[in-house]
Amino acid sequence: MKTLTSLLAALIACLAAAQGTVIHRIDMSHGSEPYHVTAVLLDSGWELWAFGSTRSDLLDLEVGRLFPVSKNLLLGGYAIYWPDAKKSFVAPALSYNQSIGTGQLSIFAAIYQPLNGGPHILLVDDASFIWKQRETSYGLAANYFQFGSDPASLRVGPTARLPLGHTTNLKLSYQPLYLVGHGQPTLRVELSQRF
Repeated sequence: MKTLTSLLAALIACLAAAQGTVIHRIDMSHGSEPYHVTAVLLDSGWELWAFGSTRSDLLDLEVGRLFPVSKNLLLGGYAIYWPDAKKSFVAPALSYNQSIGTGQLSIFAAIYQPLNGGPHILLVDDASFIWKQRETSYGLAANYFQFGSDPASLRVGPTARLPLGHTTNLKLSYQPLYLVGHGQPTLRVELSQRF
């Protein structure tokens, strides 16, 4: 615990001197507890994520980076630790962005590979096709998720991105339609703040 505290203190000191973006996201669906995500994206390219950040039994800690391969493609990965289950993963990942007509296609995908037991996980998070109208963007977003041998799910719905001043943005996404699998509609509310 002492080593973890020392590492956390060093990380906070580095972050205090860095520039980047803080993200706070909440995913909500009927009948389940809201799922919180907190992240720090540094201008250097490094990313720190805490998924399930309000529940120790769901906590998923990730650090990683994506590197430019071409104009539209970033490749890299994340080191992942689940403290409650004491499981570790590496996750190769990609981010792809492409202008198509008057819209913008964005895709992020990762594959969790377990290092000491645990499930393989494939996810495509917040893939979107959006159009910009002045400062506001709107369009469709989709999430694909497969956890181990469980059935996959693919849900789709509208999304909007709104500026709240010069350094803060709000992203809203509602995904009621399941193209694969089934479940409750999901509402995502995400705030990002430059620092």
